[in-house]
Amino acid sequence: FQYFMSTTDLIEIAIWTFLKGQAAVTAVVAAARIWRGHVRKISGEPFNVSGQNAIVVIHDGGSAPGMNSLTHPRVDLRYYADHTRDVNGEITKRDRKDRMWRIHNVVDPLMHWANMEKQNIEGISFTNSFRGAEPRLVNDEEIGLPFLWVPYDMVVNM
Repeated sequence: FQYFMSTTDLIEIAIWTFLKGQAAVTAVVAAARIWRGHVRKISGEPFNVSGQNAIVVIHDGGSAPGMNSLTHPRVDLRYYADHTRDVNGEITKRDRKDRMWRIHNVVDPLMHWANMEKQNIEGISFTNSFRGAEPRLVNDEEIGLPFLWVPYDMVVNM
């Protein structure tokens, strides 16, 4: 049995690997809480009482509007954060939204690349990356938590 990864998997893994390797990112989100794939992965954890942050990287095969999905993929980043809590799990500061925006302010500059800053990650050559829309606060119906959604449109040489 041999498993071939789809382009969707490869792009998602590349961005996930890139973010986990950035010291500025892991300063605001532990590397172990940077996940790829849909958020079902965090639904089994008591995330909403952990006092921690998370990033979920999702590429579901979509593309930048009006473009080919192989060469112009759209990767969604979802930033989750819990309120600040004490050692007993009690909320000490209702700052979930502020913490999500703090994650965005660290990640966003790292996700903007121009032709002269080509990124080679996991064997994929990204020649451009830019925010495809303004960040938007969304409620995750599946796990009942809000997240900050930010799409990035990319140009890839496969």
